Amino acid sequence: MHNNTVNCTECHTGPNKKNIHPMTYLQQDGSNFSTSRTNVVNCVTCHQGSGLDNFSTAPKIPVTMNHSTNPYNGSLWNGTQQGYWTNSDPQSACIYCHGITLHNTSGLGNIKNIMGNNTKNQSLNGSYWCANCHYKNAPDYSGNQFNPEPPEVLNMSGLAPVTSMDGTAFYNHSSVLSSRYDDFKCKNCHDNELKTGATSLDFSHNLKPSEGRPDCVSCHDISGNGAPDDRKINLSAMKLGVHANLNSNASNTSVLDPINKACWACHGNGTQPDKHPVNYLYPKPCEYCHVSNNFNATPVYQHYPGSVFSGTVVYDKADTNRTCVSCHNNSLVANQNITYGGYAAEKLKNASVSHYVVNRSFGESMPLAVTGILPDTRATTGTNFGCNKCHNAGGVGKDYGNARILPSGHNIMGSTGVSCQSSCHNSNSQVNMTLHDKNIGVYVGGSCFSAGCHVQPSTGGRRGR
Repeated sequence: MHNNTVNCTECHTGPNKKNIHPMTYLQQDGSNFSTSRTNVVNCVTCHQGSGLDNFSTAPKIPVTMNHSTNPYNGSLWNGTQQGYWTNSDPQSACIYCHGITLHNTSGLGNIKNIMGNNTKNQSLNGSYWCANCHYKNAPDYSGNQFNPEPPEVLNMSGLAPVTSMDGTAFYNHSSVLSSRYDDFKCKNCHDNELKTGATSLDFSHNLKPSEGRPDCVSCHDISGNGAPDDRKINLSAMKLGVHANLNSNASNTSVLDPINKACWACHGNGTQPDKHPVNYLYPKPCEYCHVSNNFNATPVYQHYPGSVFSGTVVYDKADTNRTCVSCHNNSLVANQNITYGGYAAEKLKNASVSHYVVNRSFGESMPLAVTGILPDTRATTGTNFGCNKCHNAGGVGKDYGNARILPSGHNIMGSTGVSCQSSCHNSNSQVNMTLHDKNIGVYVGGSCFSAGCHVQPSTGGRRGR
C-alpha cells in the first residue's frame, strides 16, 4: 500500500479491480492500464500540477519542482561525488530525496531521516527542514544519511567544491546563521516568489539561488547578513564620499537607506531592482558617467593619462578604470575601515575609488568633502594642488598616473594650481577650477614669448630659445 492510503488495486488491476493476472500498470493518462511499464505513472504524474482525477487527494508540489532554479541543479555542488539528480528528469529528484517509495507505507521515504521535530506542511517560522539536511550544527542534522551527501552550508563535510559547476564561489553561511537558521531565515535569500502563507512543502520544492533584493545594504554592509566578506562594503564610509548621493532622485517603493540608490546606479540600471540586476557583477566603469554625463556626473575633459588638452570629453579607451584609479586612489575617505569594498571586481581594476573616493578640488579654495578629511599633502601646497608636486622630478607624479615630468625652470610663473592657471594654463578668467575642466590647456594664457619664458626668434629664425 502506497503511503498507507493507496491500495494495490488502484494502480495494478484496472477499472474492474479483477485483472490480477497478468499484472497491469496504470498509465500516465490516469485512466488506461497496460502490461507495459514504459509509460507508467510516477511521482510527477500524481504529485505535480493538477495530478490525476482518481488520486485527487494526493499532496501536490509547486509546478515546476525547483529545488533550485539554477540550470545545473542536481549537479551544481556535488564536487567529486556523483550528481544528486538529473535536472532534466524531475523523477530523479524525487528518488534522490524520497527514495523509491511506491510500495512503502510512508511516501516520505528518506525524508523521514531529517524530519526531527518538524511536521509536514508546516509554517516556515520555526521549521528546520533545510537545516536538518544542510547545516551540520543543527541538532537534528541528518544530511549525511543521503548518498551522495548534499552540500553542507559550512562545508564541514569537506565535500563542497571551492567553486560550483557554473563557477559560483562557495559561500560559507556561518555569519548568516549565527542568529537563527530556521526555514524562514533560508527563505530570506532563497525565496522563489512564494505566496503569502507558503509552507515547508511549498518552499522545499520551489526555491532558487540567492538573487538579492532592493535593500542592498541589508546584505552587503559590513554589518549585514547574507553577502560573503569579499562582497561587503563599509556603507558608513561610503556615505562620506562623493558618490553618497548618486542616483538620489530614483524612486523606491519601500523604506530603505538612500545609499542603496547609489548601488542601483552602478550595479544596475538606476531603477529599483527586485533582485540582483543582470549586470550586478559587472558595475559600470568610470566613463559611463564622467564621459557620457549620466547621473549628472562631473565631466572629465582634461587631466587623465593620454589627454591632449582638446577641450572635448574623452578618455583613455585602453583601460579607463586603471587610469582613473591611479590618481583617485590617493583620495579616499580617511580614518575609516575601507578594507571592505576594495576588491578587484570582474570589470573594475579596483573598487575602492568607486565606493570611497572624496572630493579634491583644484582651486584657490579647495572644498573638503568632509570636515577632517584632508587632501594628499604630498600633492598640495597649502589648500591648493601643487602642479610641481606631480610634474617636477622627484615629485609624486608616479603615484598620479605617471605625470609628465617638465624641464627644470618650467615653473617660472609659479608652481601652485592658482599660479599655473593665472599665468599660462587657463583659457578662462576663472581661477578656481578643477583638474578636469575643459579650460585647462597646454598654453592658453598668452603666447610663448609674451609670458617671458622664451625669446622671440629673429626674422627668419626657426625657433625661440
